Amino acid sequence: MKAAQKGSVAVDGIYKVQEGDTLSSIVTREFRGVDVNPVLISDVIVDLNPHAFPRGNPNWLLSGKDLQLPSEQDFRNYIFPGSKTKSDTSSRDWVRYP
Repeated sequence: MKAAQKGSVAVDGIYKVQEGDTLSSIVTREFRGVDVNPVLISDVIVDLNPHAFPRGNPNWLLSGKDLQLPSEQDFRNYIFPGSKTKSDTSSRDWVRYP
């Protein structure tokens, strides 16, 4: 995220977890108007912030932690792990037939 959306409390893609916050309330507030499944957004946030979710449990959000909110590239990396970008593709990966 380059700039915080209207009504957002994130600064430069970082959200400071407040007491009483839930992951779903953060997703609802910070990704308002984004046409992406909220469950996917939650999964990517948990994946990016293991320090804020003990045992990777999205229901155990620690107050006071900084959450990195996902960028477009973070979603791509989550959905297509280990995938190459266009610039990484070269002819050495091609299948050759005799």
